[in-house]
Amino acid sequence: MIRKREKYLYLFVLWVVGTFIVMSIPRMPLLSGIAHYDKAGHFIIYGVSGLLFSCYLREGNLRREMIFIYTVLVISLIGGIDEMHQRWVAWRVPSLFDFMADISGGIFGSALVIVADRLKFFTPTVNNE
Repeated sequence: MIRKREKYLYLFVLWVVGTFIVMSIPRMPLLSGIAHYDKAGHFIIYGVSGLLFSCYLREGNLRREMIFIYTVLVISLIGGIDEMHQRWVAWRVPSLFDFMADISGGIFGSALVIVADRLKFFTPTVNNE
């Protein structure tokens, strides 16, 4: 039987792979008329990534502060790789603002998990104090 922690890791990996597949598609002209839609997309996509990775780490034996730090580092690395990857995708360009939206989303997702854990919304599996 797959443990809860492993489920979060599998979901995170599938989400990141799916993100890279979607980010490999050339920009959709239908949405290009909407101002800053891509920043919101980056924020949401990387928010989910931060949430899933923080849930994965939460199931381990880490303090909340370390969960947050590790999540921000991993999401920053993935976001940076994604932005560099976009150099080779037609009609896409790497952007510092997209990278900042990636990191902001990851921070938000991680913060949601930490706040939910602190408010006892999760069933306790290990001591995360």
